[in-house]
Amino acid sequence: MKDLNLIIDTLNSFINLNSEVWDRIKQSINPLENKILELILKSHDDVEEGNQVLKDINLNSVQYQQIKHKLVSKLLKEILVFNPSYYRYSDLQIAFVKSYQQYAIFKIMIGFGQRGLAKKIAFRLNKKAIKYKLTDIRLETGKFLLKYYNEFDPQEDKMKFYLEDIDKAMRSQIAEHQVFLSKERIYNELLNKTNTEIENLFFVKSELVKLEKLKPDSVDSDRFYIDFFLLNIWVFDLEKKYDEAYLHSLKCYEYFKNLPYIHKGGEAQFLLQMTHYSLLMGNYSEARQILSILILLKKNGSKNYVHMMKLKIQLDLTDSKYRFAIDDFREFLLWAPLKNLRLHDKYYLLIVSNYLFFLGLDFTSKDKATINLLEKSIDETNCTSPYYLISDILVQVKKRKWKAVKSRIGSLKLLEKQRIKKLDRNYRTQFFIKMLTTIEEGYFHPTAIKRHAEKYYQKLKLVPYNLSMENSFIEIMPYEIVWEKVLSALETSTSTIKG
Repeated sequence: MKDLNLIIDTLNSFINLNSEVWDRIKQSINPLENKILELILKSHDDVEEGNQVLKDINLNSVQYQQIKHKLVSKLLKEILVFNPSYYRYSDLQIAFVKSYQQYAIFKIMIGFGQRGLAKKIAFRLNKKAIKYKLTDIRLETGKFLLKYYNEFDPQEDKMKFYLEDIDKAMRSQIAEHQVFLSKERIYNELLNKTNTEIENLFFVKSELVKLEKLKPDSVDSDRFYIDFFLLNIWVFDLEKKYDEAYLHSLKCYEYFKNLPYIHKGGEAQFLLQMTHYSLLMGNYSEARQILSILILLKKNGSKNYVHMMKLKIQLDLTDSKYRFAIDDFREFLLWAPLKNLRLHDKYYLLIVSNYLFFLGLDFTSKDKATINLLEKSIDETNCTSPYYLISDILVQVKKRKWKAVKSRIGSLKLLEKQRIKKLDRNYRTQFFIKMLTTIEEGYFHPTAIKRHAEKYYQKLKLVPYNLSMENSFIEIMPYEIVWEKVLSALETSTSTIKG
């Protein structure tokens, strides 16, 4: 059931499974299969109703499994007949979909020995692949055409052209593979919690040195440039040169903006980076202007849409626009339903909901129901991380549940050494945890707490505020702002510990 629902969600995200599509599928299956399809669709659209309905089906039966596989096959075939021209896609996106649809036919024709027909398809595909830099198709069709002209229709000019273009495509393919491996090695290295930022910086630079040997200026691949540009930006980020990271992101955005075709993915990637660094440098109005451009490029619910909404919420909280934050929180959930979100993103939203509650924002009954679903969809072990516990302490402070605050602080102390002691880039979190533990040491008295926490607060201020689009839940809003609000909440409360 899970894989069938996943396919329906995927197809809906770019095909929009309308009644015409379903009618076509229903006409090709028998009445029993139609009945089960209706039940499956009910379970997909309404989880509670669907769970009740699915009790009528023996999900483990051979018959159900056969019908499910048949439906999966028919749904997947819709991808091969999907016409992107009918939807609001860019020329590049249309070329990508149509090229790979034709590429599937091209490979089948080769398998059937239909060289003449394969040659006609390959000729058109190769021209499109060169124009839109579709490296794999460019290389495979080029190799086929070179062989065809060598063996069946010798033409010196065409053979020379394909020889040269195959060489260019092969260099681009190698470069794509190398930058992919470099990026994955860097991800792996940066997740190694024993590394210092200096060690991480050295590692990223060493990977860039390897990539420079490929002569990047000669690579004809947008896919390569997205990752290569990002690695260069990471160097500035690790060096804390946020102004240079911003300028380099702007340069990369302009590169994709000035291509002869619209490259939404490239433009969006570097607009995200520009927003990120504008936020870090405190240029909030500029960050909002960039987001207003970015929102026009992003498809609701996509991965970059999720990144964009995280940045919007982070900007709202950092800029003290708390009403905007809860509106963006609701918009996030409207266009990115829980069932489609990664666990990481659900976790992020749950922590954000705790911060919004702490800030005194009012939740509607619908908000509360969604938050309840969030809690149910997340494994309890994730709710014992230091970042969640920090947000939960804020909730308990807001509720004035002092025994609960004391209990959460105890849990936080136990986790501190296990989870984040070695994270060089999370010194701010380490200092903030020390500050929170002074709530108990100061017996919930604001003046005493502030005195006990002062040395950690000063150390916290020495470490620049940073944020990561991948780990945005670490510091939802600057700890300095959060601390002032914690002290303010304690000022208006009693120092008596209550349950």
